[in-house]
Amino acid sequence: MTPALLKPPMPRLTRRQGLIAVAAGLAASAGRAEPAPELPIAMAEGTDATVMGELLALLGQEAGLTWQVERVPFTRLLHLVRNGQCLALGLGQTPERARTLAFSQPLFSAGLWAVGTANVPHKLQDLAGRRVCIPPGMHQDTLLADGQPRTFQLETVSGDLAQRLRMLKAGRCELLLVSHRNGHAQQLQQRVDEAGGPGLRLSRGPLLEQAVRLCAAKDSPWATYLPRLDQAIHAQRAQLQRLLDPHPA
Repeated sequence: MTPALLKPPMPRLTRRQGLIAVAAGLAASAGRAEPAPELPIAMAEGTDATVMGELLALLGQEAGLTWQVERVPFTRLLHLVRNGQCLALGLGQTPERARTLAFSQPLFSAGLWAVGTANVPHKLQDLAGRRVCIPPGMHQDTLLADGQPRTFQLETVSGDLAQRLRMLKAGRCELLLVSHRNGHAQQLQQRVDEAGGPGLRLSRGPLLEQAVRLCAAKDSPWATYLPRLDQAIHAQRAQLQRLLDPHPA
């Protein structure tokens, strides 16, 4: 079961309408003949829709839920989730976001790798003095050790992986940081070669790891589903790992 993309924009719900929808969904789940509640969820464009679709299908089957899925630019993703219009998949948890958003347990840990044409660093500290492009949604504080000043230039670049790699090759930055769902350099190198052509090199391993989660506005009706989704994540942990890393080392 792969969720279909949602074509029209998501309607804005009032809190009362949302709570009514939640109550209706919970009531429906109690009756076997009723359909499962359908939840709106958005992810950033550039996300691997196939794998994330399979991940959501797995969680939905375990939790008794179905999904309306939309892939949107990152700025719209933030707007939708902050205004209580949907859940989001893939927003990093930061102290600033945690003030208004509720987050699920981690779905998995994604590695952040450096891509470049030469002199690719192998440690976060090696970014010093370099011009670094990051994807939308990556919070710069993620790249800083506690209390350490930033010693490199950051620029956010949008688009899918192929578009971001073209910007790298055109000299907009010296390095591009790319997220990958497991620790296999060969898989990521294949992704990079297919999207950007030959001549691009990876760091030997991820510079750091980030937890990937679901989230929703704390005052939205969708936040009430997070405990249920946490239970599904816990129950399907082994299957999630097999889905995201089908050929472990």
